Amino acid sequence: MKLDVVSTVPLSNKARRVIYNQDTGEVVTTQHSSITCWVFQHSASYLVPRVVIHVDPAFQDGFQHIALEQTASRTQRFYVTAGNSVQVINLCEGRAMKVVKNLHHRSITAIMFFNPLKYIITAAVDGSIKIWDDTFQLQVVFVGHSSAVSDLAVYPHGPHIVSASFDCTVRVWNLETCDQVDQVLVSCPVQHLVTVEEVDQLCAYSHSSIQLWRVHHLHRLLTPVSSVIERLQSVEHSDKPTRLLLQCADASVRVVSPNSGIIITTLLLDEEIGLKDAAYAPGQEVIVVVMRNGEVIKCSSASNPCKILKTWNIAESPCTCVCVYEYVGATTSKFQQSTEKMLNARRSKQSSPTLLLAGCEDGRLARLNWNSGKVDFDIKGHSSRVNSLVANVNSDQVISIGNDSVLRVWRVYPFADESLAPLMTLQCGLTAVNVAAIAGLLCVGCEDFATATYATVVYSTAEKDRNDHRPEDDHTASIVAVCSSCKVNIFASASSDGTIRVWNDVNTLIRVLDLKATPTALCFCSERGDLAVGIGKNLHVIPYSECKATLFKHAYDKTNSFQCRMPSPCEGSLPFSDMPGDLFSKMLSMSDFDSKPSDEPLPLSEDSVEEHNLKRLVKTHSSLFRFSHFKDKLTEEEKFEIEKEKRRKSEICAALISRDEELCKIRDGILKPIRPRKVALSKKQKLEAFKNYYSQLKTFQQIAVVQEESEPGEKQESLYRQDAPVGFFPPASTAQPCQASGKFATDPNGYIANSVVAGYLWKRKKDVAAATGWTPTGLNAAQLEALARMNAKEELDEQTESEVEQDEEEEEKDFLSLWESQSVDNAMNQLEEAIESPPNLQIPSRVQLLLFRLLAVIRQLCENYLL
Repeated sequence: MKLDVVSTVPLSNKARRVIYNQDTGEVVTTQHSSITCWVFQHSASYLVPRVVIHVDPAFQDGFQHIALEQTASRTQRFYVTAGNSVQVINLCEGRAMKVVKNLHHRSITAIMFFNPLKYIITAAVDGSIKIWDDTFQLQVVFVGHSSAVSDLAVYPHGPHIVSASFDCTVRVWNLETCDQVDQVLVSCPVQHLVTVEEVDQLCAYSHSSIQLWRVHHLHRLLTPVSSVIERLQSVEHSDKPTRLLLQCADASVRVVSPNSGIIITTLLLDEEIGLKDAAYAPGQEVIVVVMRNGEVIKCSSASNPCKILKTWNIAESPCTCVCVYEYVGATTSKFQQSTEKMLNARRSKQSSPTLLLAGCEDGRLARLNWNSGKVDFDIKGHSSRVNSLVANVNSDQVISIGNDSVLRVWRVYPFADESLAPLMTLQCGLTAVNVAAIAGLLCVGCEDFATATYATVVYSTAEKDRNDHRPEDDHTASIVAVCSSCKVNIFASASSDGTIRVWNDVNTLIRVLDLKATPTALCFCSERGDLAVGIGKNLHVIPYSECKATLFKHAYDKTNSFQCRMPSPCEGSLPFSDMPGDLFSKMLSMSDFDSKPSDEPLPLSEDSVEEHNLKRLVKTHSSLFRFSHFKDKLTEEEKFEIEKEKRRKSEICAALISRDEELCKIRDGILKPIRPRKVALSKKQKLEAFKNYYSQLKTFQQIAVVQEESEPGEKQESLYRQDAPVGFFPPASTAQPCQASGKFATDPNGYIANSVVAGYLWKRKKDVAAATGWTPTGLNAAQLEALARMNAKEELDEQTESEVEQDEEEEEKDFLSLWESQSVDNAMNQLEEAIESPPNLQIPSRVQLLLFRLLAVIRQLCENYLL
């Protein structure tokens, strides 16, 4: 590829920094003590300076670093650094706004502007990175680099920034969670970083090399909350959109939309008492929670924050866990089909098929009444406390986990008084801590601290079989959550070792996702297999599409990558191409599912919220689309100007494209150029045109030129410019004055603009040779005699021409004297008659010829005017 220089612009000083302003289409350059904004002109072939801005005297030594706000607003700001100070400049108005000094203890080495949050980010020699708002109020300080920071860049995804330092590290910082999320060691210090939004690439270059990194972004922030997320549940209903139920450590419960991260509503409880378990019934718009003191609280999720409806105390035994079983009626169970007629009467009597089940401290399972909270039915299930209850609605089952290391499967009869019946008992051998179900499959998370065993076991309730995985595929720390995806038929487990492991239906390890963070909760949040994971006080999402791309890149990409954004394959895990055929086809067929539209949060009722609880609500917000779909706020006038400029450019481009297409067609012979046709004028039109032209001449002759009267003794000013340039023609003494007026028609200084007029004023004399007596050398007598005869003939011809011209002038004078004796009106009438019938007018032949020439000129002028 060859690059040609289109134009070159000379500069008064050396350009230190150059940046292109894509919002205004200008080029901004910084020089020794000024900033220049250049605009493109003449089809973007030339750069013309629009404004030159002179900076503060403290910046006279030169600029070190620059940053530009990416906005089309007229308040667009430009930042330049010198030492530990920053000067703010308005590019549109071309003025320096203010200087902010002493931002760091040492010199600033990098600066950038983060547009979605309107943050100015600076880095210094001491390795610190400071985040400032648009008024330069300090927000966050990042400390981690052990040497000077060389450059800053925006991370391609979400609210992150990337920093490079001379300590041979590249680090990623999260502006929402205010912590470091990634670090990569490089062989040599990186000088500059280049990134593009939503493009999984990072370019790093130094004095000796250029490195292109592929960014493997595994998870992204869905929404931050005010406390650590302890448990996640995905709640589905046939008539309601899917919701995520977040149980947090500050005794709060939040209902979140998995598509947008918007918090629909929040339940705020007493932090001192604490929260044990929570369940959500979207059909009833009810949230039921169990407190650590054994109380069961029923709340309405139709308001924000949730309103407490009732508080129950179970007298028989305190509750330890709770579960909501919503009967959907879509089942193919042969037993239910045979008993459907028998249960019709009971169905008509009960208004709701939703069951509220609770596990008790003494090992009993109880069905609570929705209205009174009393125990309608209970049954002994475990020898000690019930730790967890999980509903498997598709199989009409409920699974309970007790403190006795026993897992029980219960058959549910939603319309019967005795709602639960024991179906199966499983002895795990290890302590069961989590369970997830897919139809007749149960994935149980087991652990034994004594032997440091943290494994998952898959049970088949239909075949009464057990599937274990290899010991090397175990987690290395306690399992915090186990979840399942019924559509894709896979399980996932999260561990305190910072990994998420995905298992198939026979408990074979499919993939390992290394988070480089400690997950606290996990669940599948969509039908296609997207994962929602709680990491500290933030809810993250791992989209299936990105997980799939990550595995594919890991199998075939040999370039460098950010390891924390790339799954860590362990021995025995299957690559993406080696997945089972049915699982592979299911995941691909569901990869293009369109997500449901995002929900709007319920309106906040601040009157019913205490001040300290209101602060807990303010800290929660959605940030999924805040950065990728960011749009700067512009005034109506600015929007109108931008649209007007776009229309103007589009019209110009369309005209150029159309013209280029026409020229190509003409070149190829497809299109012929259309020439304008001359309009044939009638005699009436010609006569009318002549009358109009003659009336204008008559009016012009009547205009009198007013001569200014000069006072006696006043010096008459010359009519010519005193500072007129001196011409190269002979002096005015040799010029020939006009015979009619006797005056010179040009400036006597010799400046003559029209060379034709000069030729008439200064005629060459052809007898120069005769006057000087000079004769051409090298000619014989015969040649000289022939030359003399030729000169004599030319003189005779000139004399004859002069006599003819004198005769013509005398005839014209006689005719003019005769013509002026008649009135102008009579002459016009005779002229009109001459046009219609020339033979009737007795005019000399010379005058008649002149009139015909004049008529021809007038006719040509009229035709040009009409065209």
